[in-house]
Amino acid sequence: MVYLFTVYQIGYIKKYRARYIRRYFAARVLMKKKLSIIALFLVVAICVTLFVACGEKNKCNHSDLNGDLVCDKCYRDMDGDCVHIDGNDDGKCDLCKKGVVVDIDFYAINDLHGMYADTDTQPGVDELTTYLLDKQANGNSVLLASGDMWQGSAESNNTKGRLATEWLNFVNCSAMTLGNHEFDWKTDKIKINAELANFPLLAINVYEHATNERAPYCQPSVLVNEDGAKIGIIGAIGDCYSSISASMCRDVYFKTGSELTALIKSESEKLKKQGADYIVLSIHDGYARNSHSMQNISDKDMDWYDSALSNGYVNVVFEGHTHRTYTLVDRYGVKHIQAGGYNDAIAHADVTVNYANGKSSTSVDVVRNEVYSESASNDIIKNLVEKYSDEIGDPDKVIGHISDYTSYDMLRSYMAKAYLAKGRQVWGNDYDIVLAGGYISVRNPGYLAAGDVTIRQIQTLFPFDNEMHLCKITGYDLLKRYFRNDSYIYEYGSYGAQVKAKLERGEGLNDNYYIVTDSYNTDYAPNKLTMVETLGNTTYPRDCLAEYIAAGYLNN
Repeated sequence: MVYLFTVYQIGYIKKYRARYIRRYFAARVLMKKKLSIIALFLVVAICVTLFVACGEKNKCNHSDLNGDLVCDKCYRDMDGDCVHIDGNDDGKCDLCKKGVVVDIDFYAINDLHGMYADTDTQPGVDELTTYLLDKQANGNSVLLASGDMWQGSAESNNTKGRLATEWLNFVNCSAMTLGNHEFDWKTDKIKINAELANFPLLAINVYEHATNERAPYCQPSVLVNEDGAKIGIIGAIGDCYSSISASMCRDVYFKTGSELTALIKSESEKLKKQGADYIVLSIHDGYARNSHSMQNISDKDMDWYDSALSNGYVNVVFEGHTHRTYTLVDRYGVKHIQAGGYNDAIAHADVTVNYANGKSSTSVDVVRNEVYSESASNDIIKNLVEKYSDEIGDPDKVIGHISDYTSYDMLRSYMAKAYLAKGRQVWGNDYDIVLAGGYISVRNPGYLAAGDVTIRQIQTLFPFDNEMHLCKITGYDLLKRYFRNDSYIYEYGSYGAQVKAKLERGEGLNDNYYIVTDSYNTDYAPNKLTMVETLGNTTYPRDCLAEYIAAGYLNN
């Protein structure tokens, strides 16, 4: 039995030995793999721990106490990106070697006054449209408008600036500064155009009486990025608020003089803290004389501008309002430029900005319409006129005929006659009207050639949507402000001649008399006029002249 049991055990062992051996060595291999995995895990864990510890040790807890969006400790931005430095001024960042010099072409339009469609005397903007779009397609280009863009033509007046705003959208305007004539249709129309515009309306110094806060439809500035360079653009109305009809904007007032200077300085500093590398000022005000180029113009000749702004606050100034063509350099070396008006030219500044070290160079010139008129015509104005055709009507409708050339002075005189005729027609049965007229301005081209006269011609010569007013005035002021004032153009008949003679004798100086004028003259406080009645906003001064021409009075 023992023998048999032994033999059995030996056989059993032989049978399963190989299996046991295989299992043994398999277990050992598995154990080694597990140990290897554990070891690898430990190594990775140690490395991660060391990396994190090292990162935490060297991590910058960014601090930006001066508000320039750059860490005061590591000199990188808040996202950890390179804050470029170009200490050796080679045009490349000393750290990342990226190019940091940007060339930018600035173009500025001023005092276009609604002259968008071609007329017999003035070119439209079809070719200018193509010119500007081509410039934008071939490099960094910024388009600005420096005020008085809406008012002045049948197309723009009848749409209350919307056609003009849509054109500025089409040519990718970056910002438009409000001019005095943007306020000709009350601030409600500015609000409508602000909603329509794809660009901001700028006016740092327009404030509302109700809140003493800046008007919400305009911004003080805008910051634009051109290929890495940040450009701050500030807009302002200069000291030309006297050209704004007070009755049209009783809800706002304008900060000028030292207040305006303080506002621009503060805004410039704010923009620089936001990273602005270059500051542009677009101001609707300017030099009163033409000058192709003037170097180091004195402060006494710059009453529209505080040269303190050029001492580190502003890099270039685009101007308007005075309809002059010039490039000027003030005593700080800052360049000023204005390009006439009515699409005669556009202002151009070629600017190079190194946004790593803040250095820049600026050259300016005026691009005449002879240059961009060589560009291909664009149909945008034709399309916009068709879009607004119901509002525009037929501005080329003939309203009358004149047999002789009518000069600037003659037009002013005829306008005064038309005022008087309208006044007597409306108020003559109730009031003894002495005279009619006032300060009457005739716009470009300033004359009427012999032949047919159209609505467009009259609207171009007298574009202002002023109201017709019946006003009263004392005899003393009537004598001083009208009869003895060469600046005013007025007309009177036999009754007016009697009143003038009486006043010259010193009689009736304290009595009240009645005159017919427009809201622009009524709003001018020194005239000391009190409005009695108005024809409302459906009959404008130019309509009086149109009726006068239609009746054939200019041929007598």
